[in-house]
Amino acid sequence: MAEHARGDAGQLTLLALLKCHQHLGYTPSLTDVPSQIRTYLSQQLHLPADPALDVEKVESYNTFTDWLAFGGPVLRTGDPVEQEKRIKYRDLVANVVMLQNVVDMTNVLHDLQRDGGVITPELVAGMSPYLTEHLKRFGRYDLDMETPPELLEPKPLFVKVA
Repeated sequence: MAEHARGDAGQLTLLALLKCHQHLGYTPSLTDVPSQIRTYLSQQLHLPADPALDVEKVESYNTFTDWLAFGGPVLRTGDPVEQEKRIKYRDLVANVVMLQNVVDMTNVLHDLQRDGGVITPELVAGMSPYLTEHLKRFGRYDLDMETPPELLEPKPLFVKVA
């Protein structure tokens, strides 16, 4: 595929290949795209030369949403309305799960700090809301519509405990 990125005919070939993938509902992850093509596209779109950290964040998010998606990451329809609907619902579910993960992590960090642990910005910077190990993906979920959920109360971190 790297040879497709050379010359005007190569650009047309690359565009046709990407449109075919889009029509089939497959968008390759950035790690699947050869580095020569990523470099070429970065130059053409005037992107930063080394977006490695951004790529890692995007890939982590895509892996997370693919894990959450029922039926796999590939969209099985060519209907753009259905594709958009599936992507929006998948992102909505991902945002809900990430919010709960952040709430749970914040509660644990606050409890650790209250018990005398030292919580630093560097420690928190290494954490990710894309956790899936604790989720029952195909489990049974009972909804209690009578009991209101706990309020989201901000808990201070990075304060010195006396």
